[in-house]
Amino acid sequence: GSGTEVIVGADGTVEEVISGSDSPIPSGGFVISAGAGAKRKISGIKKGFVASVDGNVLTVISKDYSPFFQVSLDYNNVNGTRTDNTVIIYKDKFSTGTNIWGYEAVVDSEGVIVSVGGNNNEIPEGGFVISAVGNKKQPLIDAAQKGMSAVLDTTSKKVLIGYTKENASKKYSLAIESVKSDYYELYYSLYDFQLFSVDRSLFNSKIELLESLRADLETAIAFDDYLSFAQKDYIFDKNLKEMQAGLLPETPVEARTLWLRIPSTSRTETVHKVCTEIKDMGFNSVCIEFLFDNTTISPMPEGSLFEQNPAFNGQDMLKLYTDEFHRLGIEVHLWMSCLRVGYEGSTNTSRSVGYKKPEWRLVSQQGSDVVSNEYGDAFFLNPALPKVKELLLGTYRYILEN
Repeated sequence: GSGTEVIVGADGTVEEVISGSDSPIPSGGFVISAGAGAKRKISGIKKGFVASVDGNVLTVISKDYSPFFQVSLDYNNVNGTRTDNTVIIYKDKFSTGTNIWGYEAVVDSEGVIVSVGGNNNEIPEGGFVISAVGNKKQPLIDAAQKGMSAVLDTTSKKVLIGYTKENASKKYSLAIESVKSDYYELYYSLYDFQLFSVDRSLFNSKIELLESLRADLETAIAFDDYLSFAQKDYIFDKNLKEMQAGLLPETPVEARTLWLRIPSTSRTETVHKVCTEIKDMGFNSVCIEFLFDNTTISPMPEGSLFEQNPAFNGQDMLKLYTDEFHRLGIEVHLWMSCLRVGYEGSTNTSRSVGYKKPEWRLVSQQGSDVVSNEYGDAFFLNPALPKVKELLLGTYRYILEN
């Protein structure tokens, strides 16, 4: 009685949405029934929408629904440097030359997006690459998919990304060709074929299914049957993702690694508890953070500007955790930030190297010697200073030798 039901007529049109249950089922139609905990999942359905069921796939769309659209993204310049929160268009060169932090869409000479993702992509002859970073990255991820069209408007400095009837079929053809390429690349790259667990006949039958769905999608587009289109598109995408997941290469050795900031206590029972829980969760290696809260987890040698966190009472926490992890068969890696040595206003600020040696901090072009983010004002050391190099290299050497 506390749920919601949607009554769908024989023609697929939603006739009524009611609160309650036990609704009569129309002849040739069906009822979508959601209990109190799930009714929000169908809360957007309204009278006049159209619905269809194919196996266990329910599809509901509004009368004016269309899968086709055009998105306009502003870009900053062509062949410029990709700095924070920018969109750059790269063309007429071999590759974008970008770092690992952004996202790119590669457009061929016909104006079709042929690949998405990654950085430092090759630029097709006669084509271009849309490259975004920072807060401009997600809008590009949301807008660009393989098979869509992309057009540059150099007057307004916009790139128009579109999904039209004309390039819809291209999207599905590219997806099929891509998964086939992944299959054969994996097959021929594995030296030990016992590691290749993908059944070839099953893979071929899946490809046949995708080809059949592509034909159905082209028919739905031709007849403006967007309900069938939405349904087949969902099934196509679901099967494609299953195939892509099945083609992830298996390796004989697997690293299951956890980044670990240890608790601020030197109690041996805590060390045992943390290490045992990590072992029980299935991890076989850990990366232990050595420097946080402006201080280290191990005692430092006399004269070092780095100090151990007083909460550890002089105990060598790296040794305690390493010994316990090794006893449990878990590999240990140490990591620490190199130039960022602490934060103003966080725990143990006065113990930070950056606090003790303000003249060693990096200074921005605007004259600031801190970097502000959600954690506070960070101290970064200047690696050009000989004393900084001496401190850091000496610290790393001490850790390795002790």
